[in-house]
Amino acid sequence: MNFQYTEECEDPVHIIELNITQRKYNRTTHVLDFTLNTPYGYGDFMTTELQGAVKKQGGYKPGVANIKGPACSLLYVLMGDILPAILNGAGVTDCPLPPGNYSLLNFYFNHEIYNVPQLYGEYRTKVMYFIETKMVMCKYLYYEMVPRSQ
Repeated sequence: MNFQYTEECEDPVHIIELNITQRKYNRTTHVLDFTLNTPYGYGDFMTTELQGAVKKQGGYKPGVANIKGPACSLLYVLMGDILPAILNGAGVTDCPLPPGNYSLLNFYFNHEIYNVPQLYGEYRTKVMYFIETKMVMCKYLYYEMVPRSQ
């Protein structure tokens, strides 16, 4: 996975702030920086909604994936084996997270050990977090899924 960048949604929501940056380290590894600022914490009391779109013919076509579920549980499914290392690097042992500001700088993400199956291509995923019916975060994540050799 080659993470590209994040972007605000059409109607930005800034209650919870999530930022991710990436730079290439070598052929199989990227260095990621994460920051999360949340006055509510982060846990299964929140609902995560993901709306995936694939880039085709010059634009993003929706409907690739629509996933909705409890925040921590869904994060474990999507991140697989690397989530415990990310949490530990941010000074947290497990999900849920209490309210606060979290950062993980210089996380070396080796694509060769990421064990969650994916389809190759360029993607945009709209990531939304809700507490009951109130949206507390909305961001677009742009990334590319490539073979391990790239």
